[in-house]
Amino acid sequence: MIATAEQVAADLTDELAGSALSVDEILSAATATLSRMRPGTWVAAVMTNDPSTLVVVAADESDPRLAGWVQRYMSSLEPPGRRVTAQGMVRTVIETGQPALIPLVSMESLFDHMTPGARSWYEKHPSPTELRTTASIVVPMRAFGQTIGTLSFTEWNPVDPLNARDVDWIQLVADRLGMVVEHAQCHSASAMRLDRLASFRNVTMAVAASQDLRLTLQLILEQVCGRLLVDAADVLLVDDAGVELYLGASVGFRSMVAADFRVPIPTDLTESSLLGRRFDRRYDARTDPDWTGQFRRRALFAREGFKSYRAVSLLAQGRLVGMLEVFHRSPLDVDQEWLSFLEAMGTYAAIAVRTAALQEEAGRAGHRGNAQRPELSALEWRILALVVEGATNREIAGTVHLSENTIKFHIRRLLDRVGAVNRTDLARKATQNSWL
Repeated sequence: MIATAEQVAADLTDELAGSALSVDEILSAATATLSRMRPGTWVAAVMTNDPSTLVVVAADESDPRLAGWVQRYMSSLEPPGRRVTAQGMVRTVIETGQPALIPLVSMESLFDHMTPGARSWYEKHPSPTELRTTASIVVPMRAFGQTIGTLSFTEWNPVDPLNARDVDWIQLVADRLGMVVEHAQCHSASAMRLDRLASFRNVTMAVAASQDLRLTLQLILEQVCGRLLVDAADVLLVDDAGVELYLGASVGFRSMVAADFRVPIPTDLTESSLLGRRFDRRYDARTDPDWTGQFRRRALFAREGFKSYRAVSLLAQGRLVGMLEVFHRSPLDVDQEWLSFLEAMGTYAAIAVRTAALQEEAGRAGHRGNAQRPELSALEWRILALVVEGATNREIAGTVHLSENTIKFHIRRLLDRVGAVNRTDLARKATQNSWL
């Protein structure tokens, strides 16, 4: 039997390892293949970035209805979709790293091994075929000595009970499958990191080259939505008075976002303890249905159907300049890399805001400087030009055919006229304000 298992595992590895498949696709292909080789319901579960939740896939080629029934039960543990909470036998196997065997029991006795809510779910959702007895095995799916999920096999109305040899058979297959899944996860993580590095490069170039803050923020938000797989995002900027936030840019909203809307800066953002670091806030409408009231945009968010929210403050030189917010219409599957990317994009947004502010200040200063161009005589303009070139008093005197004392007198007048403290400051002012 072990030799057969090794051949099954080798064939399965060959079939899956050569393809660039996602974890979901690998689990779907593996359970479908296994159910053809050994009739019954096969369920593969792999831990997500949050170790308490799983991606679950079920297959039963002999009776797909049973596979769908099992899949629906697993999904009911933590909707929506295929992210489910590890419970019952699956959780026990993951925590202990030891396989679980139910040789042959009645359907009534099966509930003793399942979650407390399994019986009530079964009563509300009866099986598509008559089930009297069942036999089941759940083994840990391992890679490099670590449990990454489980592989389970269930026979319905079996003739013979399952035994330890069946456990060994399935365990060998599960470990081979675990290596394939681990390889796919590493490949996917590498591709994701490269993709995000490309985003950083694009945003860096945009911040450095763009003269339009709104377009730069728009590009940052598009990168955020595309790489973090969220439905919408926006940047709120602090107004000149430092008391309100207004919309700087947004993407992904279905309804019109008022360009002129303003909201007070949240109180916790104005506390000194929060101004020196980033913060991350998460709201889940299932547990906190009134979270949208925080920003007085409840009607808009209700129309959008957002369920999850995260935000990072935008800090420039220790000063709050805005917020980067992301919204999603279902619960978010977030890990530390996800948060790090969001914070990095928040940093780029803060740099863009600060850069735009500096450019605006420089423009105003340049305008003021040109308007205040001093009224000088032709001789004084010539002396000023020589000062800018770095000429000494003796060199200037020789050039304009005057005594050094006369040159000193004119330079003192120039310092007084433009408010400069010395020759170096005089030359700087003339150069920066384009007087010459």
